[in-house]
Amino acid sequence: MCEVGLFPYVSQLEQVPDLEECDISHAGLLLGGKGQLSLTQLSSTNWLFLDPHAERRTTSWKATPALCWLRPKLIQEMGGVDPAYQSPITRLMDLAYRVLVAGGRVCHEPAWLTNQETPVLSANLPLVDQFVFLQRHLGSWATTYATFWSYFSIKDKQHIWKNFWLARQLVKQYAAPFTQTSPTLHLVGEKKKQTIERISAIIPTINRYEYLPQAIDSLLRSTPAVNEIIVVDQTPIEHRQMAIYNPYSSEKVRVFFLDEAGQSVARNTAIQAAKGEWCLLFEDDTVAWDDMLAQHVHVLEYSGAHASTGVSLAPWKNVEYIPQRIRHYHIADVLATGNALVKKSVLQDVHGLDRAFDRGSGADHDLGVRLYLAGYEIVFNYKAIETHYKAPSGGMRTYGAWWRHRSTFWSPFPPPTQVYTIQRYYVRSFWLPLYLLYFLKAMKQHNTIELVWLWLSAPWKLVRSLRLVKKLKEKSAFLEQIEEVV
Repeated sequence: MCEVGLFPYVSQLEQVPDLEECDISHAGLLLGGKGQLSLTQLSSTNWLFLDPHAERRTTSWKATPALCWLRPKLIQEMGGVDPAYQSPITRLMDLAYRVLVAGGRVCHEPAWLTNQETPVLSANLPLVDQFVFLQRHLGSWATTYATFWSYFSIKDKQHIWKNFWLARQLVKQYAAPFTQTSPTLHLVGEKKKQTIERISAIIPTINRYEYLPQAIDSLLRSTPAVNEIIVVDQTPIEHRQMAIYNPYSSEKVRVFFLDEAGQSVARNTAIQAAKGEWCLLFEDDTVAWDDMLAQHVHVLEYSGAHASTGVSLAPWKNVEYIPQRIRHYHIADVLATGNALVKKSVLQDVHGLDRAFDRGSGADHDLGVRLYLAGYEIVFNYKAIETHYKAPSGGMRTYGAWWRHRSTFWSPFPPPTQVYTIQRYYVRSFWLPLYLLYFLKAMKQHNTIELVWLWLSAPWKLVRSLRLVKKLKEKSAFLEQIEEVV
């Protein structure tokens, strides 16, 4: 164990962190780390770049040397510190981020501080370090984009471009440390940390009776068995096919009919009704692989985490289609509400899914952000796999919700729910860059003619989206409800 820090700010010495459970333990969010390297948020909506609740035990890579514990061998395993950074603080944060991505557990622990008067950094980290971090972890395009927008917020324009070019030189001069997953990382250990016994599977559905039975049957075949399956059927009354549920026991498959349709209200209804301590979030046009649930249970029992999120593959794909770089357990930057096992009390603590996303995309991302900010651990589980058939109609397709980066001829863009997310989690000065980021990413989803129209109509589409966001906020009292959480 290596102890680095200002010892006056260490709690009682007998409370030294157990590095059998955590690879890096620190109090960085209270000791100068909060708000650092914020330019990452200009070109990425990855929630790992947000600052979680500093007063809670959370996952955060923003460690500072003021108070940090880690195993000396860990530095070697991660390929050493990156010499391209000018500040030792940035070098530590970069190391912690690489540990997190590689599958380690990096914990911000405010309990190590003895008093409320804690030191903070007198200034931000060197600008060149921000550009180096962007280059290392998000690439050249993201670095250029963030640099362009920082031009409008930093007075010394020459200073910006000088550091931008210096960062490019440093990245070329120093090779990135070789980072690989290691069996010594502690996210999923060898000892069972909790036992999962009662599971309630949740399936919201709208007019997908052609797919629904195979989704239910795949869960009934699961080992371990789910205790119950809750189907929330929101199909209009005149189109409901009641006979579809006749083959199933009413105790094993409980069906709730809702006249008010929406993905969030449907899942929230099921979460409240669930008898199990854990909720398996599933979809009506998917089929669980035989060991999907067993893989979720294994990861949660041996990690002690609060959620396990899995993988969805098209019917013609196998595990080889899962990118090699993510084919290991790690703290997730995504959450799939169609394939995730989450503790019920955790879902209730963050007030479930936001009703603003009832008929729009992004409910899963929003839920993941709130879980992360509140200090709950979500493990990406590459072994928990389902087949996703992507039904061409029904479900969210009923409301025209398809992809976040695709727009139809008349639809607002970015999708109002995505604008809603940006306004909730990012400072106002970042809003416009993130709006435009959606237009840039849309280039992969449209042909040339569609792109020409998208850009010609961009001001009108954006204004429409901004107006609809106001209605979403009026509809949902959710922002006020979660203030205590995040």
